[in-house]
Amino acid sequence: MRYASSLLYGGMLVDAQGATYQDYSRLLLQCPFCKEPVFLSAAAKRPEHQRLTPKSKKIVTIKECEIPCHFVHFSKVAEKCELKSKQIKQADINKSITKGKNQRLRFFQQRFWQIISESNEKSLSLKDCIKKANESLPEETTNDMCTELTEDIVSEFKRLAGFTKEHARELLTRAIADPKVVLSQTQEEATLAASWLSTLELDLHLQIVNEAADFLRTKSADKILHDFVDVANAYALFVMGEDKILKLMSAAKPYRKLKQDYKTLIGNTICSMIAILAGTQWAIAMQEYDS
Repeated sequence: MRYASSLLYGGMLVDAQGATYQDYSRLLLQCPFCKEPVFLSAAAKRPEHQRLTPKSKKIVTIKECEIPCHFVHFSKVAEKCELKSKQIKQADINKSITKGKNQRLRFFQQRFWQIISESNEKSLSLKDCIKKANESLPEETTNDMCTELTEDIVSEFKRLAGFTKEHARELLTRAIADPKVVLSQTQEEATLAASWLSTLELDLHLQIVNEAADFLRTKSADKILHDFVDVANAYALFVMGEDKILKLMSAAKPYRKLKQDYKTLIGNTICSMIAILAGTQWAIAMQEYDS
């Protein structure tokens, strides 16, 4: 069996050719067919040998062959699954991946609303920041500036689809090498983050990060994406400092005419969006969601 399903990562398929012996317990691997646990069997060279066929009871010669790494069940109770796995085609694998993604859409919707709700309870919204940075502006002008800035951030985030995974990998690689670079408000948060990073399956995590970003770019998630800009703004305030962000937001003319400062503000917000996606413990949240 070449592919196993990772219970830890929402049913994502794991290829035996890139797996390790520790993945069974770390990724909670199971058979995609019967859902029983499976483990990795190493590649081997099988010499030529003879065996008795079950039905005809004849002795046949099996030629020498190379057996690649594969997943097997802990017992022989799932021989039917082994037969099914031999018949699996790329189209079936793609279908399984699509099905898993569709199941995760509901999870993403719920999880993002949780992130947005938690952020709204403690932080300044984008509109609040604009108002604070431009106290003399009329309410209508403030609203227009907030709408303009939000739309440009959303548009740029959608345009930079390929940048998400690349930047998330860079952030996490740096954090894994030195957990002290992870920004945490309390020592407890810092300790939990360091513990999580020490066991992180980076490639699988980045696949989920990419899926989460793709979800935000869908038409059905438009409202969530617009609200997520406020969450990113709150993160930027924490990382860069309120004074610096408010200075970038202070304007005597429409934002789009500010050129470099405006681009910096948008870039900071998008990097903050990706940092939040990269730092979210998706696998743990998925386990809680499934239970």
